[in-house]
Amino acid sequence: MQHKYFGLMLAGALCAGLIAGSSTARAGTLGLVTGPNVVPDIGASNITGTYTYSSVTSTGALSMTGPAGAALSYNTIAGSFSEYMIMGGQFSLNATLDSAGHLLPGGTVVIAGSALRNMTTSVMTPIVSPALTGNLTAFASAGNGANGGGEFQFRFNVTGGSLAPDYGGVGGAGGIKITALSGTFFDSFATSFMTNSSNSAADTVSTAAPTPVALHAGFVLLTGMVGLRRRRAVAC
Repeated sequence: MQHKYFGLMLAGALCAGLIAGSSTARAGTLGLVTGPNVVPDIGASNITGTYTYSSVTSTGALSMTGPAGAALSYNTIAGSFSEYMIMGGQFSLNATLDSAGHLLPGGTVVIAGSALRNMTTSVMTPIVSPALTGNLTAFASAGNGANGGGEFQFRFNVTGGSLAPDYGGVGGAGGIKITALSGTFFDSFATSFMTNSSNSAADTVSTAAPTPVALHAGFVLLTGMVGLRRRRAVAC
């Protein structure tokens, strides 16, 4: 009887892990994929970061911000490059992390914008700012150690914005990858640091639901354990 319940609990836990898919663990990445074939994608450049650490609370405030009034690329068709530009845009992300780099509740991302410019026709379509907002749900970093810099990845739940429907609407899910970080970040969240804006870029994409392959793997595991239990019962 104990083997039966242990097997079902293990299968359920593994299936739940496959379905959940996200993690707040810092080390490594969240497996986010960006690129010309991943849409929708809002691209922002010249991202400046500051992290202010408090030894009293053992937490730090992270702020990643792009220049105000910037033109942000916005692609909705796979393979396109700067299909639209978000005019009057600005990327802004704020998060609180503990000394080990784990994300604490309350983090947000806001992408401002006043109009979409079609890069083929030059037609301007006004939009209501903000273009996209979300609550952060997961964070991971891939630092370069003593060499400094690295990459930050976030996941978020969509809370609003003119472009929210492209991201699954309110309650939809997205991911942010901030690359080419440099400055005084040396893979530690127990000290304050700054990141430069010279080469950094942020891609904000929609994240898909769990893949059928992953769900199939969980189903096979569960049915396999049930079959094993039945064979044991017959043998007894």
